[in-house]
Amino acid sequence: MPRAKAAGFPQKVSMRIGLISDIHGNLHALEAVLKVLEEESVDLTLCAGDLVVYGAYPAEVIKLLRERGIPSVAGNYDHAVAFGLQCASTKPSSLLNEPIKQAALRWTQTTLTKPCKRYLAGLPWRMDYRLEGRRIAVIHAGLEALDEFLTPQDAPALHALVGRMEADVVVLGHTHLPFTFLAGEVLVINPGAVGRSLDTDPRASFALLDSAQLSIQHFRITYDVERAARAIAASGMPREVAEMVRRGLRRVEQLEEHLTKHFEIHLLERQVLAFEGLSFALKPGELKLVTGPNGAGKSTLLRCLYRSYLPTSGQALYHSKLGWVDLARAADEDIALLRKQEIGYVSQFLRPRPRVSAVELVAEPLILAGESRQDALNAARGMLETFGLKSELWAAFPTTFSGGEQQKVNLARALIRPNRLLLLDEPTASLDALARAAVAERLGELKHRGVAMLGVFHHPQDIQGLVNGTIEIAALEREYVAEQT
Repeated sequence: MPRAKAAGFPQKVSMRIGLISDIHGNLHALEAVLKVLEEESVDLTLCAGDLVVYGAYPAEVIKLLRERGIPSVAGNYDHAVAFGLQCASTKPSSLLNEPIKQAALRWTQTTLTKPCKRYLAGLPWRMDYRLEGRRIAVIHAGLEALDEFLTPQDAPALHALVGRMEADVVVLGHTHLPFTFLAGEVLVINPGAVGRSLDTDPRASFALLDSAQLSIQHFRITYDVERAARAIAASGMPREVAEMVRRGLRRVEQLEEHLTKHFEIHLLERQVLAFEGLSFALKPGELKLVTGPNGAGKSTLLRCLYRSYLPTSGQALYHSKLGWVDLARAADEDIALLRKQEIGYVSQFLRPRPRVSAVELVAEPLILAGESRQDALNAARGMLETFGLKSELWAAFPTTFSGGEQQKVNLARALIRPNRLLLLDEPTASLDALARAAVAERLGELKHRGVAMLGVFHHPQDIQGLVNGTIEIAALEREYVAEQT
């Protein structure tokens, strides 16, 4: 492990030592912290690593630390940037969060100059100081790896660490969680994160150590987090990074950007609010009902998820076979591919193509998926029979059918091939009891196969035993005068 030689300083009655860590390219936070430390008349400031990644000013952070003569150990992100690693952690984050982290890492690797990377490459993994007889060691995380996660909740690990350190004080970072812990006679200090809080408090965190008394003060101070977040958003990094810094969040899943949709009626200078601030989760194999009064926006929600409508704001995060996709912002080409391969939609209305028979219309999803025409037609006949469409109508054109007959064709087409996500908009509104029972049976089969389903039902009692929960859309004041410009 690269290690800096022990350094001594002129003896004083007491030395005031500023402790900082995890700046993460956030120049605004660093400047605010150093200003307070200057006002506190510190004699020395030590940094426990992770100077870069996430913030928009990694080079400026490095420059300021060097100008102030503030020594630092290497953090896992410093190491990853310096040596061009694809990932800064040995334990990847969640499927949704990891791409955000890697995008911020790649941005920093591309942005920083070679001299900055050489500086980061030269940072030691450990620094040792002797102050008034006190042995002070600084590391970023553990001794084995730069991303060991050590907190007081794992006291045995901290005791094991200090047992190998030969120090009176151990300063570390990485977790972004400030704490002071006494492991035997060794004081372990984590000053928290200067530049990226993870505990929902976006203020900058640091600490002040009195070397003689071994007393410690922890600080949380405000800084211009809005400017820091705006700089990140303008940098080209994912906008989620800016939001996590702005709100002090660890993972992108915590953003909870609620889905909202309103319609512009330009002729009347009105906006009609369909729904606002919806947030819910749907797991594989779950069926949830969307409920609410007439006109509340139930069908609009399904159309936003299917992207027939474009949501006004918020996120609709969908875990596809290829990874996470925001259905509210994905490209039209990606939505078209998801509709073809993974996402199904059933409405109470069938819009059949002219001169295409019912059986051919129902077989089409299987044919597009690669099944033989004969197998697809046989499966289509079975589905039409299941939903009670008379066999003499199978070869007829659905444009001539009644509403109930068209809905049976619609259901057979939508349910013949399992999707990962199925959106059901009043699929049984025009069906008789026997057909509704057949639909419920088929939905049960799809649940068993792991299909996630979201539905609006005219007869919810038909599927009562299949429902895992409800999503209530409240009645809102729907109309108001648009702002004049």
